[in-house]
Amino acid sequence: MNLQLSYQFKPSFSIDAESGGYRSGSTSPSIKTSYASIGTSFFLNEVSNLKEQFENLGPLFLRTSYSYHDDKKEYSRSKVILGREISNGIEISGGARISESWYSLEVIPISLYFPIITKKSGEKVNKIVLDRFLSLKAGITF
Repeated sequence: MNLQLSYQFKPSFSIDAESGGYRSGSTSPSIKTSYASIGTSFFLNEVSNLKEQFENLGPLFLRTSYSYHDDKKEYSRSKVILGREISNGIEISGGARISESWYSLEVIPISLYFPIITKKSGEKVNKIVLDRFLSLKAGITF
């Protein structure tokens, strides 16, 4: 689940803030990830050089953001934390935004996260790599 706030400066540019989290792994202990990011989105169908190539595909965007990820390896029932990995990095996402008069629906089928600074404590946190790259995000923005 995620929460997003976007402000559209121009038809081709917006500033976005996002936070959320998810749990991965079907057995206990599982990995719980919380994240927050702030970044900018560029709408490809509004850029004059790319307008002809993307005008039939709708409002596609490319987002670059600075992200904070907090991964915890914990037992599901007792919430005992066995290990923790906190990282800051760059996230690159691509998606589509469909806008109505006062709100927008946004779908991001792929999001690439590249950690830069990482701090670890406790047991090793074994993250599922596909959860990092193929994380489907959907949100309503106002």
